[in-house]
Amino acid sequence: MSRPSHNRHLPSTDLAVKSLAVAMDQPIEVDRVQIGDGGQLWPRTGTEPIHFTFADRGRTFLGRLVRVGERARLHLAAALGQMPYTVESRDGRKRLLQAMRGSRLQMGRLSIGPHQTICLEGELIFDAPVTPDRLIAAATVFVAQTRATVDRVAEAMPAGKPVRAA
Repeated sequence: MSRPSHNRHLPSTDLAVKSLAVAMDQPIEVDRVQIGDGGQLWPRTGTEPIHFTFADRGRTFLGRLVRVGERARLHLAAALGQMPYTVESRDGRKRLLQAMRGSRLQMGRLSIGPHQTICLEGELIFDAPVTPDRLIAAATVFVAQTRATVDRVAEAMPAGKPVRAA
């Protein structure tokens, strides 16, 4: 019997999920199963968060899903760029701060983190079941709702100011 995998996605995974979905009456919830090395599905033990990443227009978003009773809390974050120090670019800093203050986010918030990294973060709460399509839909809504702000910050970003890993 093979042990559950923690880091790899195998082509047989898709087949296993599809066949299990057909056999089950209830939806498959992303935080209730884990996939073994041979594509087997195992009940997930523990309550640690599910971590994942996805990209939108070249920008990487980090996701963390936590089950809270019959609800799920999805935290999403992305680094948008580096805020220049005043001595590096007084005008660039001023433009970025104006872009950040002018944002009208309905969901999420902008902050400046370690190494002057401009961060976009948000949290969405939704009812169980936490199916893959509901998780993808929640992340898509967040990206769509924040896209104008992300574009505004990107336009105000001084040239040559790449995002530095924290």
